[in-house]
Amino acid sequence: MHDATTYWWLATLAYLYDSLGGSSGGSSAIPVSVRFGGHKTTSNASVTPASYSDETFTPPKLSGSFVPLAHGRSKVNVTLSYSLLGLPLILFASAKLDVVK
Repeated sequence: MHDATTYWWLATLAYLYDSLGGSSGGSSAIPVSVRFGGHKTTSNASVTPASYSDETFTPPKLSGSFVPLAHGRSKVNVTLSYSLLGLPLILFASAKLDVVK
């Protein structure tokens, strides 16, 4: 999931919409839901929208951490949900993860 930098453009659309008076006023990061092995887990993961500053473009980025619920190989699912103009939009990414003791 860490290589999917252009996958998270919904965060940028949400930021622009909010900044223009849409819904919540332009938050800088949107929290995501993380499921480990099919179960919701404790997480501080979020997606930061794209930015442009001092002639440097930074694409949207998924960052943060979560608490794995077990050891071994399991699937991690990350979901970003946002309602834009009344339309529910959902981005979903998954990857296999090996958790060692």
